[in-house]
Amino acid sequence: MRNTLRLDLEDAKILAEGAEKSANNMGIKVCISICDENGDLILFHKMNDAFLISTEISISKAYTAVAVKMPTRTIGETTYPGKVNYGLQFTNLGRFTILPGGFPIIINGNVIGGIGISGGTSEQDEKIGLDSIAYFKSKTNLQVKTNF
Repeated sequence: MRNTLRLDLEDAKILAEGAEKSANNMGIKVCISICDENGDLILFHKMNDAFLISTEISISKAYTAVAVKMPTRTIGETTYPGKVNYGLQFTNLGRFTILPGGFPIIINGNVIGGIGISGGTSEQDEKIGLDSIAYFKSKTNLQVKTNF
């Protein structure tokens, strides 16, 4: 039997709060999605005036980060034509994405969930995601991986 930590709604709210603070500091509006270790959505948060298209993209980023246990940029770089995972982005009924801005939430080497950010540039989405994870670590004092 495995005893592992699990993200719950209160944890997801902390992650979303950190992401929204970071986005506000950048002056951009984003969609924030948090899923559990199975890729099931726990929380979706859309800032006022965020792009409509960012809704599904943020959810896909969170799902993908959990599904492959790595940032979406990392897996995305292996899916270009001629690369080892080309075609992977067309799997999982469209839930899989190669767009940067998704990160697994990792504690003690275990993926306990994922976060997906969409609404800014790839770099902005990634910064907001990383800021959110760092914020979560500071609020919970858990050994959350912050270096990707």
